[in-house]
Amino acid sequence: MKYKRRIILYILIPAVIIASSLCTYYYLVDNNSYVKEWHNLPFDVKVSSVVLAVESIDNMLIAPEIDTSITNKITGERLMNSIRSGADWIVSMQEEGGRFNYWYDPEKDIYSNRSDDNFLRQAGTAYSLMLVYEVTGDTIYMNSAKKNINHLFRYRKYIDENRTYFEFKGKAKLGGIALPMLTMVKIKALAGDMSFNDDLEKLADMIIYLQQYYGNGKFKSTYVYLGDYEHEKNSGWESSIYPGEAMLAIALMYKSFGEEKYKQCFDKAYDYYSADGNWRMSGFRPWAISACSEMYHVTNDRKYSDFAFRMCGYGLTWQNLNPDYIVYGSIYALPDVFTATTFEGIGDAIAVACKTGDTDLADLYMERSLIAYNWLMKLQYSDNDTIPEQATGGFRCSLYDPVIRIDNTQHAISAMTKGYKYIFSKNRYMP
Repeated sequence: MKYKRRIILYILIPAVIIASSLCTYYYLVDNNSYVKEWHNLPFDVKVSSVVLAVESIDNMLIAPEIDTSITNKITGERLMNSIRSGADWIVSMQEEGGRFNYWYDPEKDIYSNRSDDNFLRQAGTAYSLMLVYEVTGDTIYMNSAKKNINHLFRYRKYIDENRTYFEFKGKAKLGGIALPMLTMVKIKALAGDMSFNDDLEKLADMIIYLQQYYGNGKFKSTYVYLGDYEHEKNSGWESSIYPGEAMLAIALMYKSFGEEKYKQCFDKAYDYYSADGNWRMSGFRPWAISACSEMYHVTNDRKYSDFAFRMCGYGLTWQNLNPDYIVYGSIYALPDVFTATTFEGIGDAIAVACKTGDTDLADLYMERSLIAYNWLMKLQYSDNDTIPEQATGGFRCSLYDPVIRIDNTQHAISAMTKGYKYIFSKNRYMP
């Protein structure tokens, strides 16, 4: 029965995928950078992506056993070496003023221009260094994160004495408010540094202010966008990523400060986004899983853990589980380093599953995370690669794209720190 079903899948589904892909391609190629990227891929990669798409559907029907020869290769020591190497690469990309150079191409041996920058990826990179500090205790990573925060504060602006935000290149985004908060609240929690308390409260009040705009728990994605205060309304655009980042920032604020207004803000967001189909968006899920994990640890309310598990289950349906493929453990039909984002959230869900007693889920999350780490390590440059020394430790975007970006490496080491903390650490069940 299993093989008959596979025959049907391999005959019918590819035809549907190819037909729909061609229609999508001809409709979007002039306007969509991802479709253009697809157009530039080698033919064999396009074919393999169709095969992976078919097998991911097969995996939804028949979950294959995990290859333990792969999971057994990922030890705590190996994971820590990868984490440190990636974090060291990030630190090596930092300028004296605290800014991280955005990307490096080891094949061409060139760095990005200063004009090619992204505020959110700067902030997210600093946060990843705090996660590395958490599992290593090495102050070089916290000091680097602090330097970056000082750089980001150059872009701070105020609405009034109670609300502040960051504006970069004429854009003040919800994610640009939330991400620096994650670093600051981690500094407070791990180093006992209270110097950011006032800034954190003002930024959190700004997130609450943006939630009040719609009145239904939904967050406004921007405060101002190139002078346009009604950007979402005028453009029809909304971010799927920023609400998850905002939820995590608010969850950490509630954990750190204990003020009821943060729980109220979080619960309004939970009510809206858990009922809205957009929770399935790949950009929202990892941050929201981490946010709900934090809220569960603080409150022991199973509604948060249940929502986190629901999101984890959906994300794992897209994992490539054929050990015969080099991309085993990756996510989606065109696997790249952003597989890591899925496992940032799932890493936090490991501790929640252990705490709730859902041992089968905990084992599933651990196994799936280990094969994902194995995939990510294939993208990390090492001393053995024939590339410039300054690439060592960085994660390339994919097997076909050699460029290392700070956010590529940020997501990879962030995911791995969760694995080290909750799979290999003696205190792995403690958030």
